[in-house]
Amino acid sequence: MSEIDTLLFCDPDGVGGEPTIDGFFDLDYMLTGETPEGGYIGGSELTIGASGIAPVVFRGIRKASNGRLTLAFMCRFSHEFDTNNAVVIVVKPSFGDTDKGNQRKIIIKPVTAGVGADVGPGTGSNQIKTAKNPADVNYFKGQSGASGWDQYFTQANTTIKVRSWLPTVPSGSPEESAWSLEIELPTTAADGGADWINLSDDFGLYFSVIKIIPVDGGAATQYWFPAIIGADVTGLVETWTPSLYGHGIIPHKSGQSLPSSQFPGVGFDDPWIGIGCRPVTAAAGSPLGSTINGASSPAGTPDNRIVAKVRNNGSTPANDITCEFRFHRYGLGPADPLLWNSPPGLTPNPTPNRDGPTPDPAFNVPPNSTGNEVSAVWPTSDPSLAAVASQDTCMWAQLSARTPVTFFQSSTRRNMTFVNLSESDGDAVVSGKGYDDPPDGSPDQDFIVETFARGVIVRELIEKRDSIDPALLPIVAQSLAGADRGAVAGVATLDHAMLSTHATGTSPYANSVVFIWQSFGYRVTANTITLGATTYPLLDNGCGSFGSVAHHEGVQDSFGWAFEGDRMVQYRPGLYGLKVPNGGETVIKFRLTAAPDGPRGDGASKLPPGKFTPPTHGIGGGGQTGGGDLPKGCLAFLTTLFKKSS
Repeated sequence: MSEIDTLLFCDPDGVGGEPTIDGFFDLDYMLTGETPEGGYIGGSELTIGASGIAPVVFRGIRKASNGRLTLAFMCRFSHEFDTNNAVVIVVKPSFGDTDKGNQRKIIIKPVTAGVGADVGPGTGSNQIKTAKNPADVNYFKGQSGASGWDQYFTQANTTIKVRSWLPTVPSGSPEESAWSLEIELPTTAADGGADWINLSDDFGLYFSVIKIIPVDGGAATQYWFPAIIGADVTGLVETWTPSLYGHGIIPHKSGQSLPSSQFPGVGFDDPWIGIGCRPVTAAAGSPLGSTINGASSPAGTPDNRIVAKVRNNGSTPANDITCEFRFHRYGLGPADPLLWNSPPGLTPNPTPNRDGPTPDPAFNVPPNSTGNEVSAVWPTSDPSLAAVASQDTCMWAQLSARTPVTFFQSSTRRNMTFVNLSESDGDAVVSGKGYDDPPDGSPDQDFIVETFARGVIVRELIEKRDSIDPALLPIVAQSLAGADRGAVAGVATLDHAMLSTHATGTSPYANSVVFIWQSFGYRVTANTITLGATTYPLLDNGCGSFGSVAHHEGVQDSFGWAFEGDRMVQYRPGLYGLKVPNGGETVIKFRLTAAPDGPRGDGASKLPPGKFTPPTHGIGGGGQTGGGDLPKGCLAFLTTLFKKSS
């Protein structure tokens, strides 16, 4: 997990206006025809759990019109709406305040089981429901000099609204559910009422987004801030108290007089496709891939340039930044980046080299800028390339700075590859290294794999070019540019004028569809979490996800996938269990297909059925049953992808 402990609540930049509190702040890669929310421009952003498309997104800003804070949360990639999905927010007046009596906790349960935000149908094919009240909200204040919490029932000038939707999935694929919420919070007791507190310009902030995984009996995973290992919620949520807080910074309270670097932050362009590899002969700014050439490449193959594209959302420079790259075979490696390869032949790494008698020039990121590249060269002749022995390679990039810099994303992993269908086959090496011993005393780590698919019809994307999620464009553009027929002018931005001939069927993209296929891994831990009357085994999601962006010709064709593995079972469509030797690894296979009469979703799966059972402690045999005993949690998927296109 990337360690981020500071979020800034700046005033909006004035261009996009202030956010409307209705639960809607992100288009989630969908084509709904809605205008993107502009009210968070200039605010903070945090993506959590990202190895491809992040399952959780946070945004925050201060509304200048009333001085209140707006916190926005999105949770996607769920197979169903669950009543115990939750957002837990805890604040205290200042970061250094130690009086429990000054802490305030809000537990929000946004959706109702099976229906999403409120009852009744939503609008459109995505069943969108917006500006709904949450299913349940509870407020608590800490007991001074004690460990407990007292509940209170009303809070003035606090608005919470929820949105829910069903993302577009290929026909026959398991349904996906998603939700978001916005909460407007007072910063003074005078505004919030007698039970509220005054928040300073550096207040203590904690939050956790809790998602229920629909295995038998349910299991829970969570994504939290401060993004520091060990800060997660455990035990009974209503009585739990954070052991760690992050900094919530309100620059306005200091007259915008914080150090020049302390503004919305620095991170990667286009999340996971903002890191990758290109030949040293390719022009700066050209697309990045996951293919790293080695000694087995044809003679004359140019060396590799490993690149991170960095942006600065702030109004002041971010100076003296370095980036470290680590590698594993394609897919998902161990949750600990120190267990990934740091090849000696990649130089410099970290880059630039700022040590020694002749350091490299500093890498400085100008204000309000994107596309700033920091890179290192990895020769094809380097023997250390054998450590990632495959063409498609999994990459982990970590930013750091020698000057005070706030990062909205200091670490990212690229565990997604671009492929062409009708068929693509791969092997996934699942690692059980670097984890605590299994809670049941068995010799195996138990994992859950949760898989989702989305489909984007390119002609619809072009038609709605002015009202789509900007984050979707680079993913689709790179997928199309990688097609065997070669790139078409205008594809980099899906320019409507250049590609508008799709309406007559003369565009090479008239029949194109892009499938986004992503699998999330979880390791079952010894911990539990209790929401209301239900106690769930707690899943560690630190291993992230892996997947593919697949281009195909044939918008009416079926998209499907199938896993194979000796110790893998299927719980339900899109949800699987797997046992991995503790400290070792195992291999599973997967196949992606698209064809007119092909399988839909994972309907062609030949995995034996299984049943998830919570772990027992010190006895052995927990996790999953059926098909040979299986899973629990924080997967470390190392995938070697061998492509077969036809």
